[in-house]
Amino acid sequence: MKNSILSGKTYSEIAAILSENGFKDVPAEKICYWIYRRRIKDFLEADNIPMKLRKFLDSNFTIGFYEPFRSILSGDNSRKYFFETRTGSPVESVFIPDEKRKTLCLSSQAGCRMACNFCNTGRMGFRGNLETDEILNQVGSIMDTAPVTHVVFMGMGEPLDNYDNLLKSLDILTAQWGFAFSPRNITVSTIGFKPYLERFLKETKCNLAVSIHSPFDEERDRIIPVRIKYSVRELVDMICSYQWVKNRRVTFQYVMIKGINDTDRHLSELIRILKGTPVRVNLMSYHPPEGSMMQSSSDDIRWHFKHHLIINGISASIRKSRGQDIGAACGLLGKTR
Repeated sequence: MKNSILSGKTYSEIAAILSENGFKDVPAEKICYWIYRRRIKDFLEADNIPMKLRKFLDSNFTIGFYEPFRSILSGDNSRKYFFETRTGSPVESVFIPDEKRKTLCLSSQAGCRMACNFCNTGRMGFRGNLETDEILNQVGSIMDTAPVTHVVFMGMGEPLDNYDNLLKSLDILTAQWGFAFSPRNITVSTIGFKPYLERFLKETKCNLAVSIHSPFDEERDRIIPVRIKYSVRELVDMICSYQWVKNRRVTFQYVMIKGINDTDRHLSELIRILKGTPVRVNLMSYHPPEGSMMQSSSDDIRWHFKHHLIINGISASIRKSRGQDIGAACGLLGKTR
């Protein structure tokens, strides 16, 4: 009876399985290649390893990639996928095609315990962490039909709140024996979750995106009420003290909410604290969850912020909303349709 999943296991873990079962002469990278590069559905397809090993793997293990049970196509060609999980609560991921860049937005948890008041997923509450194979399945199960060039952990959940599974997923995504993505093509989004943010910077080479949403801590605490996060000053100090290598990016994500965080007072403080830092500011539309009375800032206000940030030497961009018609835009995942 099959009793273990191989996707989600590292090179060393697969090598140990081979050695423990008498297959010491078969390189583990061959098995990794078939799982992560070729994404086979049946071990018998692996035609460059001995038939005895293929039959052993087929009898005792499951590869672990499984298809989404549903998908919805947006009018802008984004597609939202729905996956079953061991938590009993489905999760969603979003494929966003844009000319040469094909981005997959991954979930790391079912629901979220951060309770950000602009986010539908936060309103769901926490339903459970995804295991490494469940995180990777969101990539492996769709790559043959939706070629992925970039991966962002910006879906359901706070990635650093599931740190061990996140770190293992990043290892497999970036390893040459794994999916072989460049770390510069992977971004992890966080509220600045303590204490794992510093570990993430030291233990990975992937890009960082931090949800800030206000330069004033009292206001930010109302938007992101969980207390286990770094303050704005701590975030800026940490980022300025860190030795950023070429091609590793740090972004402050700023969801712009009308009358809440889009005044000239907020703009002036952003400029004051970020001038001279390597931070890029990503200005984002607010997508109200059901029942919210708040509204997104106007396009003119977003362009006003961008212009003044740039002329003060701060890199800034306006993120184009994608998939809003299918509940796939920022803050909408988990919305019932």
